[in-house]
Amino acid sequence: MKKYKIMIFGTGKAFKEIMQSLDFNKVEILGLVDNDSKKQNKKINNYNVYSPLEIKKLNFDYILIASQFSYEIYSQLRNMDISHDRIIPILHGGFTQKLNIKYKEFMNNITITKQRKIPRIALCKENNSGSSSFALYKKIPNYIKEKYEVDLVTGEEIEVDMDYDLVCCTHLSRIKNPRVINVELWHGFPLKKIGIRTDQFDYIKHENFKSNVDVIISYSELYSNIFNAAYPNEYYKYEICGMPRNDLLFNKNEELMVKLFGKEISNKKVIFYLPTYRKNKHSNNDNLEGDRKWSNIFGFEDFNLELFVTFLRKNNLMFLCKLHPIEKNKLDKESFRAYSDVILLIEEEMLEKNEIDLYEILANVDLLITDYSSVYFDVLLIDMPIMFIPTDIDYYKENRGFNFEPYEFWTPGPKVYTEKELINSILKILDNDEYKEKRSEICSIIHTYNDDKACERVWSKVGQLLERNNMR
Repeated sequence: MKKYKIMIFGTGKAFKEIMQSLDFNKVEILGLVDNDSKKQNKKINNYNVYSPLEIKKLNFDYILIASQFSYEIYSQLRNMDISHDRIIPILHGGFTQKLNIKYKEFMNNITITKQRKIPRIALCKENNSGSSSFALYKKIPNYIKEKYEVDLVTGEEIEVDMDYDLVCCTHLSRIKNPRVINVELWHGFPLKKIGIRTDQFDYIKHENFKSNVDVIISYSELYSNIFNAAYPNEYYKYEICGMPRNDLLFNKNEELMVKLFGKEISNKKVIFYLPTYRKNKHSNNDNLEGDRKWSNIFGFEDFNLELFVTFLRKNNLMFLCKLHPIEKNKLDKESFRAYSDVILLIEEEMLEKNEIDLYEILANVDLLITDYSSVYFDVLLIDMPIMFIPTDIDYYKENRGFNFEPYEFWTPGPKVYTEKELINSILKILDNDEYKEKRSEICSIIHTYNDDKACERVWSKVGQLLERNNMR
């Protein structure tokens, strides 16, 4: 097997990282290169450090750029007549971002700008389960309606029709036209590790996102830091506005609940079970992340459905649950049909049919139950009691990992692991809520704004971006 003879330009953090991933059965390092004269003519990791002027004397196949100044070093090497196909920037994100900036500047200077009477805005909705794009669409201010054309579109549609001036997305959608202003809303405050901090990181998708996103909407300074650790980008892109979807939590609507679930729900306390999304992105089948059991809805070792139903009926409680499609297929849905007076499974199709978002239902709930879903961070805004069922927490700690530790501190509610604990804790928290102060403490850390004005702030920012764009 041929070994590629390589040089590595850079001796800092990126150099150390690439050294850990290289297969030395496939490469031979001839030496290192650095612009710092203090490092030249010395050894680092037993490799000679050369001046850039000495590179052409060496018989290498490729030179790897391991530096945050990838674009500048690439230009430096090209000016030395080193062929572009022998130069490999390791930190490709920063490199392509600089290229994209140059591309945008150049194209804006030499091409005709398409003028239209009314600028167009696309709000990209992936689903109806906590969509900030959908919330923005439901709360369009009059001044926006008068000045702009606003469309609610799908992720697939945004890939095809890019004739927009500004796009708001929630899942790092690929915006191909450099003239389109790209606003990223994302879809929650992540308790679990995401992005580059996991083994599920999509480098290609991130490189495109990093270079093309213009603004990232944020909950708070803490959120900006957490998100940027997962999807590194320029810090000036973050705008703290709060999440538009959370505005929907402030609007209680008894008529909506009666329309969806029948008039009997008016007299019941409503419990909503919203577990985390467990799809394994590296799997092409229906494998799910985690180590929970699927013999029952909560993942308990033992669970008596009839006992739970009796408890709900006796205490005048309605139990709602929404699982992701793959998880839903793991359970026997038919077993719940006989108990529809107290147990209802909510499906995405029902939300779409009624043109509502999940958060419009969540606004009317008395108790949220989850495991690791970020939805609990959102309901802190309305001081909703929360309960946690982390039956496979050891698996998550060891494999996926959490952004916030210790788990106990960041989860302001009782933790239950058995059916008996579940029943006792529901009664206790609905009768004597002991976690109110703790929820307030966590809420103040997570959220900069504690109001229902996130849509207003985001629309204001959108207006500013379009005005600025029109002045160019």
